[in-house]
Amino acid sequence: MLKSIVSLIESLVRKPNMKSLGFVSILLMIPLLPAAASERVEIPLPELVGSYGGGCTVYRHMDLTIRPIPAAIDSVEFRMSGYLEAGIYDCQWGPDCWPLIVSCMISDPEVGWWDWFFYGPCTSGETTVTSLFEESSFHQPGWDFLLDGECRLSFSVSPDWADGCVALSDDPTAEIQEAVIIIHMDPLVPAEGLTWGRVKSLYR
Repeated sequence: MLKSIVSLIESLVRKPNMKSLGFVSILLMIPLLPAAASERVEIPLPELVGSYGGGCTVYRHMDLTIRPIPAAIDSVEFRMSGYLEAGIYDCQWGPDCWPLIVSCMISDPEVGWWDWFFYGPCTSGETTVTSLFEESSFHQPGWDFLLDGECRLSFSVSPDWADGCVALSDDPTAEIQEAVIIIHMDPLVPAEGLTWGRVKSLYR
């Protein structure tokens, strides 16, 4: 589209008149049109719903598609709801809570990643938590890598092990009932009434 606009401007400037100059003015205004107002976009992640346990880390991966495509991103949150059942293990200091660690990562192989962590409670029951993704301590990727509307997401649930501890109960487990990405963003949308096709039709 940009190449078409440049070519059209060049042809109009070669033979200027009031009509063509007005058309050029409108074309030059198009990049300055504001994006839509900031929105909170929630994207359900049904691929992450299900059972986790077995005494080992369980990973799930998925490709995330963001719609509408963002023009700018302020922050990203993760919401998780489910039933988490803690265990008990015996350590050098005596019996202790054996919780779960839940984590999620949004990554880009070229710039780094963002992390989300939740350290499960010592009491079993329904749990809902919503919090922000945080930049990796080794990289500061920003959110620009999401502006194409695509990314890779990794999710894991694992038992928290301490050296020298021995299980006194069944392994801790989780039944994830809901997982949602929440994006605070300015969506990239065409200006109403001034699309490329509309501008061309005005000067035919």
